Amino acid sequence: MTTIQFTQLIIIIGKFIKSAKPLHESIDPFSPAEVPAFLQAIRDGAPEYLTMFTLLLHTGIRSGECAGLSWGNVDFRNKYLFIRQTWTPAGRLQPPKNGKERPVDLSDAAIAALQAHRRELQKEYLKKGEPLPDWVFPNDKGKPHSMTNVRKRIFYAA
Repeated sequence: MTTIQFTQLIIIIGKFIKSAKPLHESIDPFSPAEVPAFLQAIRDGAPEYLTMFTLLLHTGIRSGECAGLSWGNVDFRNKYLFIRQTWTPAGRLQPPKNGKERPVDLSDAAIAALQAHRRELQKEYLKKGEPLPDWVFPNDKGKPHSMTNVRKRIFYAA
């Protein structure tokens, strides 16, 4: 291959790369002013999801990781949670996206919300005469939530 042919090949490849669609949609995070308004909308419309969204906002974990979070992965004393699994839209547990487990720091607000949430769950399950589910955010059947459903019904509405 000559230098001219190689240069032409590089130009053609460059055109394909520039015209390719992005692999991921752009991320549009909440602004600092939008966070309290969003949480207030959750408080007003679906207060049972407030802790879940507080945790998502304070940690940045993926929704499937939040759904698959178990109490054994929450360390209140050292202020972190350990991401070991994710709950898929197909209703299965699998390793996190990159296959690696990781610790995630918890803010004081996230810790307080999780502790209050655990107390409320314990009261609720004690009234039913059932043991506390291992999941931090169980649905009414004691299983992890379908985050696709939560996104459509709760997040978009808020």
